[in-house]
Amino acid sequence: MDEELLAPLRNYLDITWEDTGGDKKLLGILARGKTYLEGRSGGTLSFDEGTRARELLFEYARYARANVLADFARDYATLLNELRAEGEVSRFDQEHPELL
Repeated sequence: MDEELLAPLRNYLDITWEDTGGDKKLLGILARGKTYLEGRSGGTLSFDEGTRARELLFEYARYARANVLADFARDYATLLNELRAEGEVSRFDQEHPELL
């Protein structure tokens, strides 16, 4: 799945040159970013085009690539909190379908 996200991420980051080593680094960033975001949401996320999770993943990658990852959680606190709330609602709905 990360390989499917690599080309769109490269485009998002305006990387137009071939760089095998850089691509390997980006794949690692994608994997770590997905783990981080899923941990923050408390569940599995979809990183399909147009999702908030994908937007945050690409921003996570931009921050990681710029070596300012420590600022990511602060700068995106509102969206990360919304992601967590959406995850909690989704889990509640799955656990209590009788209430739908």
